[in-house]
Amino acid sequence: MIPVEQLRVGNWIAWRDQYIKLAYHHIRIATIHSVMDDKPVYEPIYLTREILENVGFTKSGNYWFKKNVYLYEWGITNISFYNRSIMDNDDPRYTCIEIKSFHQLQNYFFALEGEELEIDLNTVIA
Repeated sequence: MIPVEQLRVGNWIAWRDQYIKLAYHHIRIATIHSVMDDKPVYEPIYLTREILENVGFTKSGNYWFKKNVYLYEWGITNISFYNRSIMDNDDPRYTCIEIKSFHQLQNYFFALEGEELEIDLNTVIA
């Protein structure tokens, strides 16, 4: 489940066996349920190669990149990513932030680039 404080308008999430792009009223519903039931409403959509390719990331070795955002793939079957874009790539003290779900990547990419990752997950995930 996704904590409500991680949600923003435009995030893609899973809900009742479908994928939806959050609008303001979805976040209001999640906030109400979070307060009343003390539990999140929506499920995360975990990252896949298909999602990364469809939002414009390119793979080179173990890295995925788009603009100034670089993600490091630690495994073939377990796709979790770490950022190396904040510091120089030659600096061994790079910053690592684990990203496993698409809404996290959307939020992170928007914070760094000021742009949305455009996709319709209903056509990408069958």
